[in-house]
Amino acid sequence: MQLRPYQQYGIEDALEFLRTSPVGARRMYVAPTGTGKGVIQRCLREKIVGAGYRCILLAPNREIARNWGSPDWVMTPVRFRNQLERGAIVPPEVILVDEAHHDVGSNISYGDIFLMCATSTRFIGFTATPFRGTPKGTQALRELWGKPVWLLRLPEACKNGWIQLPSVVIEPLVDDDKLVVQNGEFVIKSANAATADRLEALADLVRQFLGTRQIVALPSTQGTLAFGRYLEDAGIEHRIVLQNTPPAERTEAYEACKNGVPLLQIRILSEGVDFPWLETLIDARPTMSPVLWLQTFGRLTRPWDCEKTYVCTNRNLERHAYLLEGAVPPQVISESQKAFGGPSIR
Repeated sequence: MQLRPYQQYGIEDALEFLRTSPVGARRMYVAPTGTGKGVIQRCLREKIVGAGYRCILLAPNREIARNWGSPDWVMTPVRFRNQLERGAIVPPEVILVDEAHHDVGSNISYGDIFLMCATSTRFIGFTATPFRGTPKGTQALRELWGKPVWLLRLPEACKNGWIQLPSVVIEPLVDDDKLVVQNGEFVIKSANAATADRLEALADLVRQFLGTRQIVALPSTQGTLAFGRYLEDAGIEHRIVLQNTPPAERTEAYEACKNGVPLLQIRILSEGVDFPWLETLIDARPTMSPVLWLQTFGRLTRPWDCEKTYVCTNRNLERHAYLLEGAVPPQVISESQKAFGGPSIR
């Protein structure tokens, strides 16, 4: 396999870290969504195992673990903890941590595993989002991992064609400056109510992009089901994937989407779901979280032989475009501000 320069650097730097750092040490590597962190993880593990050391990869959920083909060296934190507590396994010399930002502010926290393996294991994490939704959360993440090591910045990835930026369409359906915010995020009830008033306009957007592989991100389960009923009444075939949708049903829905059937979701293309063929993302899920938005937007950036379009129906792009480090032209942000009657207050 021909590695890209930043992938080769990441592997070499990680191996040097393992050689020179004491047990319990941690390092986190960062690269944009879609730039092949999984390739780094696989190649790095092969070198570690080839040197005679035990190494596992922790994936935050079963969906991501399944994407690896579920080998015995890929585990969720729950499975790893259970096996460790039963004595079924012993702590390995190295643990690779996928989606390392889950260490803070998540029910998938890796923090207790750090403590359980502190006297025997070195940890290497990978993420596209080395921050949390609040400065306090970001600081806590830094305290766990130390200063992150950036392997690749988004503008460089764009310049070299390693990721594909979508075109942007601004459709001002919901001005989320007018929504209620509590604990740093939009209140779901408020977002649902605002979206419910614009279902007809949202359905028109779905019609506009019929014929493309499209996904619509919505605020909640309730809002997703309500929009699904609206589309059904309008005679528009669609699929819905929620947090509790069974794996077989998810697979069928994803295949339908690949064949042009609109797919409705909440956490749009959640971590571990890789659809490089996605053509249209209609973002009707306002969020204050930079992590959630960047994960959402990042699902459109995987290179593919098709045009990609990000349709923003709220102020998400305006609010979070700084995360793209100048990759979004200023006139696009100005267009959003003009459409909503002025700059966002948030």
